[in-house]
Amino acid sequence: MLTGEDTRQTVQMVQHLACTCGCTIQPSDCTQLQDYVAEDCKCTCKRREVCSPDKIWDSSKCKCTCIQQEGECTTGLFYSTSSCRCERAFKRLERKSTSRPPYNSNRNPDSYWKSRREELEQQDIN
Repeated sequence: MLTGEDTRQTVQMVQHLACTCGCTIQPSDCTQLQDYVAEDCKCTCKRREVCSPDKIWDSSKCKCTCIQQEGECTTGLFYSTSSCRCERAFKRLERKSTSRPPYNSNRNPDSYWKSRREELEQQDIN
């Protein structure tokens, strides 16, 4: 209650004895692709590449990245961030028959199966 009289109160105050300046970004914030620059308080890329026309330099990742980060692709395709375009979701597998030897009139089927069996046995050993 204010009465217009002078009053005295005890108030607790925090007293800082020392202040220091420091960087928000520290060397531990840098990646293996970056060096820490103390006078600028930042991480910079160790090397820089020239990007292709469909990519831009990303200084936080220290690599070229697609200008378009995501793309809509038709069924069976996906957007590749390495090529910056739609690619086949499944690459064609190498044709390798396991049910019969490949047709080759100069090759004996028995020798094919013998070499195939040795190849599989070698894989089992490894």
